[in-house]
Amino acid sequence: MVQDFLTMCRTIYVPIHGEELVNKVFYTLTEDKLKKMVKIYRKCPAFSWQNIETYLKTNNYNRNKVTLKDGTKMNLSTFYSNAIQHYVLQDY
Repeated sequence: MVQDFLTMCRTIYVPIHGEELVNKVFYTLTEDKLKKMVKIYRKCPAFSWQNIETYLKTNNYNRNKVTLKDGTKMNLSTFYSNAIQHYVLQDY
């Protein structure tokens, strides 16, 4: 599951954000973390970013923000929620 997810993420996000950022965002992702976040997404897609944020914070995931190419700061929960949405809906 995690390898398919990472392949999808590279396909979508490397052309937009670059390999370095994609690696930085997803380098600690494990099968267990992904399964938990997919479950969180499926339970309530509308608030998945908020619920994933809570999950990341309660699991000592201290790197909460990443900097995009244009200098914009983005919460990891937003990045993960977007990626999980594409993965679950298979719209990539």
